[in-house]
Amino acid sequence: NPEKSMNSNKAKIEVVDNLDKGIGYAKFVKSMLSAQKAAKSGNYVSALDIAKSRNEPEQVLNVIKEVATTSSAGYSALVQPNNLQNEFVELLRANTVFDQLASGMRKVPFNVRIPTQTKGGVAKWVGEAQKKPSTNQEFGAITLKRHKIAGITTISEELLMDSSPSVDALIRDDLVAALAQLTDETFLDNIAGTEVRPEGLLSGVTAVTGTGRTAADYQRDLAALKVQFITNNLSLSGVTFIMSEVQASEMSMIRDPMGNAYFAGMEAGFNQKTLMGIPVLETQNAGTRIILVKVSEILLADEGGLDIQYSNEATVDGRSYWEENLMGIRVERHLTWAKRRPIA
Repeated sequence: NPEKSMNSNKAKIEVVDNLDKGIGYAKFVKSMLSAQKAAKSGNYVSALDIAKSRNEPEQVLNVIKEVATTSSAGYSALVQPNNLQNEFVELLRANTVFDQLASGMRKVPFNVRIPTQTKGGVAKWVGEAQKKPSTNQEFGAITLKRHKIAGITTISEELLMDSSPSVDALIRDDLVAALAQLTDETFLDNIAGTEVRPEGLLSGVTAVTGTGRTAADYQRDLAALKVQFITNNLSLSGVTFIMSEVQASEMSMIRDPMGNAYFAGMEAGFNQKTLMGIPVLETQNAGTRIILVKVSEILLADEGGLDIQYSNEATVDGRSYWEENLMGIRVERHLTWAKRRPIA
């Protein structure tokens, strides 16, 4: 059949998304901000029309259509989960040590009491008809209260009107940085949890005091760190080292008498290193510490999405956005975590 043959030879046309991850979300934010700025000047033009005038991709236009917005002075938008937001969240997760470990954490809901075992029971071999040993298991409970991390980034109105791709990348990178830095700082500190923030990973942990910076010193200190885990009945299965890039680089340059790398696994690329067969994650938020964490001993509650709001009328750290022609973007993420045991 000639007609069937002609139809089968027709080329299939597909629209391929060639935007870098997170750029579509930044374009969406910029269009929403531009609409707000226009509304406050008495020019009520929709974010969709602004995006169309800038020839934004179809995926950006579709998300704008889905989002409920207003043009009042209290303008804000609650961003529902969508492909653009998911891309941005993926980018955020790739930039935090916390999120790189999150896949191994135990997922639980917010505000639910979770039983935990603080001390294990004891089992023994027993003979026929003999008394079975009683155990002295100890239990506790943890409730993961809802916590919210918020980051504010600022953009000038001049940049907002610029349609350059570099501006889209700037907005994206600033939004990521606003949340990523604080997430890791909080996760790796030693501060007790409160109503406002979750407990730092090192809260209540007795640190192993470093003895030096030679290969022998590192071997001794790392062995002591492992012993601390084992004596607390924590298996070394599934553990991860966390340290700064500077620390990792220093250890990679230590040589044995033959000139070979003493810690061979430390010569690999960023976040591909291993130390004594244990994976290593690098972040400057670790400071001078080498942290050993068992991820499965951490409980995680995470909504997965983001809330975003915009304003040019706020005053932050004494700066008036209205006076300086600035726009503030506030991004919020609902998540929290807790250790199942004091040492994790």
